[in-house]
Amino acid sequence: RLLRAARIAQSTIFDCGADVSFLKEAVTCLRPDRVLEDDIGRCIASESEIKDDASPLLKNIRRKIAAAHNRIKNRLNEYVRNDTKHLQDALVTVREGRFVLPVKSENRSAIPGLVHDTSGSGATVYVEPFPIVELNNALRVLQAEEREEIERILAALSQRVGEQADRLVLCQEQCVMIDIIFAKMAYSVSISGIR
Repeated sequence: RLLRAARIAQSTIFDCGADVSFLKEAVTCLRPDRVLEDDIGRCIASESEIKDDASPLLKNIRRKIAAAHNRIKNRLNEYVRNDTKHLQDALVTVREGRFVLPVKSENRSAIPGLVHDTSGSGATVYVEPFPIVELNNALRVLQAEEREEIERILAALSQRVGEQADRLVLCQEQCVMIDIIFAKMAYSVSISGIR
């Protein structure tokens, strides 16, 4: 956001007439890095989300994760369709990051698998059927690969930002100064002030 604001402020002020020579002088030192701005915009969706297009590897991993989710859900939905009498609810849920089925406690042995949790009332156990264990394991491996790639992407961007830290601090200071000037101007206009 800082890089974009500096770039827009600089180009807008440069396009003004000669009567804003002080502002033009103030933004001359901004030197916004459009390549870094574009790369951050291409990679970062929000404070907590990295875009799929941040790297070809990340895009490929996320495609595999989506396919793994679908395989697991399809297999578990077969249980839901074919064995509703043993299930507490006809749905697939997640416990401890693994896809499981909510099985009635008294029917626990009807669906062989790993128990990951029990409901507060004890009426439901959350079972990961044995045929699903390997699919869930494969999904966890993909999720670990995704985390590693995200960390690599963020580290590379952070290094580039760090290399320009002094310039970015100056850029921020100049943007603050420009913001203050425009706030004073807006206030002056609002009170019909004169020099």
